[in-house]
Amino acid sequence: MSPLHRPRAAALGVLAAAALATTLGVPSVSGVTTASAAPSGASTSTSANATAIASRGQQPEVADLAEEHRVLQPETAAVSIGLATGTAPLSPKCTQPGTTGNRVQAVYAYYGSLPNRISSLKPYIIDAMKRANGIVAASARQTGGSRQLRIATSSNCQPSVAVAHLSSSAAPSFAKTASELTAKGYVHSTRKYMVFADARYICGLGQTYNDDQPGRKNRNNLGPQFARVDLGCWSGSAAAHEIFHTLGAVQKSAPHSDTALHCRDEKDLMCYSGAAGSSVYTSSSCTTTVLDERLDCNKNDYFHTNPKAGSYLATHWNTARSSFLWGGGPTYG
Repeated sequence: MSPLHRPRAAALGVLAAAALATTLGVPSVSGVTTASAAPSGASTSTSANATAIASRGQQPEVADLAEEHRVLQPETAAVSIGLATGTAPLSPKCTQPGTTGNRVQAVYAYYGSLPNRISSLKPYIIDAMKRANGIVAASARQTGGSRQLRIATSSNCQPSVAVAHLSSSAAPSFAKTASELTAKGYVHSTRKYMVFADARYICGLGQTYNDDQPGRKNRNNLGPQFARVDLGCWSGSAAAHEIFHTLGAVQKSAPHSDTALHCRDEKDLMCYSGAAGSSVYTSSSCTTTVLDERLDCNKNDYFHTNPKAGSYLATHWNTARSSFLWGGGPTYG
């Protein structure tokens, strides 16, 4: 099976992390700056949001591992439509309006003089978001619970897709993509921005705060944070992988952390061998292929809807309690 057709978002390429970070303009941390204008449909309280975020004195790390970045093959319809993800699509919960509260917002980004292809590419984005939602729901059922992504939706209850035109110099750079979106008003504390880049430089990247405190005040329980997937990686599994970075997976204190924002439990949406923190898996208990499209195969590192009292996920940050999930926890307050 070729790397791009693996359900897992991660094992995509083999370039040294330091050299790749330099080439792509991806720093180890990414700051949040004040925005001047709000995108359509978003709250306009940008200055208040930016001030609140700055006052917390934290910056997200970027999951900038080499094997997660490189797109080495041309775009294929199968990957773009989401056929690389075996989990069935699940439509988001329908609320009216579909923008209230904390939401994961899909963003289509196109660059420089290249055309805006939203009319032809939007169905692929919607499919990827729905399949990511299916992965979350199926993972929650494994622990007897119920969770779905709080996806921002349009009036017809489909995932809404914001459109952003960015400079050509932002195309190869995750950091500049995030910076330019911030300048355009994508700064809201109620949003995690899942960017589908009409470019071919990386596979996926996502911001994570190194904060493992268990309560609602965990910094990953608040936006804004950015994730990005490029053409060739527009699958539900890739989107879910990067979204869960923005929700706080995988904390470095987790029992099976690789110390580089991933885990080492083999078949798992957020785990893979060869990451910067570790070159080998620590467990052979997660071997079923379907677990490549499930969160936290042993449910002891970053996702469990009802963890045992005193366990790591009962006493540390648990993404299943994220306020960006239906059935998760309360918002930051």
